[in-house]
Amino acid sequence: MENALHWLLDVTFSEDQSRIRKGSGQETGSGFRRLAPSILKQDTPLRESLRGKHLRAGWNNATLQAILTGSAA
Repeated sequence: MENALHWLLDVTFSEDQSRIRKGSGQETGSGFRRLAPSILKQDTPLRESLRGKHLRAGWNNATLQAILTGSAA
C-alpha cells in the first residue's frame, strides 16, 4: 500500500532505485532518507518543493549548511 511518505521517498529520493546491498547499509541509508524530509520541511525561508531543496542542497554547500543549521541562506 502506498502512503504519502513512501511516495515522497520514492519520487524525491529514488528509494526504490537504491543499490545499497552490503551489511547494514540498507537500514542506514533508509534511516537517512527518512530523516531528510523532516529536515528539509523545517527550512522555511524559501518556499519551494522538497525536491527543489534537496537538489539545491546537493549543488551548493552554503545552502546545505544553511538548511542544516536553520539559518537563512
